[in-house]
Amino acid sequence: MTAIPQILKSILQCPLCAQPLESTACGKCKTEFFSFGGILSFMPAGMGQKQLWQHQLAVNHQQAQAGFELMQNLLERPDLVPATRSRIEETLRVAKASCQSIDDLMQSVGISARFDEQLAHLNLGPISEYYHHILQDWAWGDDTVQQRLEPILASVQPSEAPVLLALGAGAGRLSWELHKTWGAQYTLATDINPLLLAASHRLIVRKEAFDFCELNSFPQIGKNASAIYTLKADSSAEHPGWMALAADVWRMPLQPNSVDIILTAWFIDVHGGDNRELIGLIHHWLKPGGVWVNSGPLLYPKAMPIERKYNREELLELINLAGFELTHQALNEHQHLNSPINVRRQTEQVWTFCARKPAVAHTTTNTSTTNTSATNTTATNTTAPSDLPPAWLVFHHLPIPQIFTPPSESHPLIDQILAHVDGQHSINSLSAQIATQVPEGLDPLATVVEVLGALLDLP
Repeated sequence: MTAIPQILKSILQCPLCAQPLESTACGKCKTEFFSFGGILSFMPAGMGQKQLWQHQLAVNHQQAQAGFELMQNLLERPDLVPATRSRIEETLRVAKASCQSIDDLMQSVGISARFDEQLAHLNLGPISEYYHHILQDWAWGDDTVQQRLEPILASVQPSEAPVLLALGAGAGRLSWELHKTWGAQYTLATDINPLLLAASHRLIVRKEAFDFCELNSFPQIGKNASAIYTLKADSSAEHPGWMALAADVWRMPLQPNSVDIILTAWFIDVHGGDNRELIGLIHHWLKPGGVWVNSGPLLYPKAMPIERKYNREELLELINLAGFELTHQALNEHQHLNSPINVRRQTEQVWTFCARKPAVAHTTTNTSTTNTSATNTTATNTTAPSDLPPAWLVFHHLPIPQIFTPPSESHPLIDQILAHVDGQHSINSLSAQIATQVPEGLDPLATVVEVLGALLDLP
């Protein structure tokens, strides 16, 4: 059991039962969380998360070792020309160094490879999936970092030291630069990837440099095939209060109305969930008058269901419906993964906006959908469009109002649903309550939405 800093006691809660936390052990549900190398982990799996990460690292070892053996076997062939032999030797050397650098970084925070047969059936994804994001943040120069920072800094200027929450903070560079620039009282840089958390913690908190490797996937004429960088910590000044935190956005260990700024940079298209739910959660976590700053593209994965691939206009309607006031937005094009040894560069369309949660509760919502095709716009407050559905029907965590009249013809399932509409239940909680009453093959949540929507005479 590890004590948590005093300031976090007014911010954190158990991600499973919502009990305020005094330490890494929840006093209510008894779930035990942990600290690895000084990084607090409040992942929903509790202590089991370390076991999952150790297994991920072991799988990474197995895959890497298979590649090493393949290249070693190739080097034993007598029919290789010298240039081919030299290329394979370099690839093998750098691949081994890269694997070792991952091991060293993970071991520095107490995570070592340990294969678990009971987890072998799980597809946990590669622990090195965002390896190049560490290089982009800390090895490839400051130009890309500054390009990313500029639209964020232009979107909001905090008047006093804020509490900042960065969701999907990755290797931590953006949240660190904002923490320094804004003079944040506290910054929680959250992510689910332990490699990224370990890298940011080592550079920012421990201020320890380390080496990381890069290997080109394809031949680049006139460019080096590989590079080894020394990632250096920012030692120019002390800025206490920045903290890496292992946390899942869908089970965030965060109390309501607890932070001043929430940053989603290169995040809303890759988190794997539904942005309708994310918008509701962000509104829930922000203090009254707090702001949500987003910056990044809308490059959803191909496997994402089509109904979740929201465009800008859809997101603006959802932001409006949630009760936010859009105060700023800008559209830019940025280079992404701009490696100095690779001429292949990705250009991304970056949408940056700032949305403010009202300082006091209100019954009308603000809209900011005018002139959405412009590169830079400033929002104005108007009445919400009449064609928007009610907020509680879209954001499933909100309470359902007691506005329904039972239909003239009784139906057991409809009666069950309406019996739970008490002004407190949300669609989420109501769906859980009536799950056993829903006919097999029907999704409880979708059924509740359909029934209540039909009773409202909505399409």
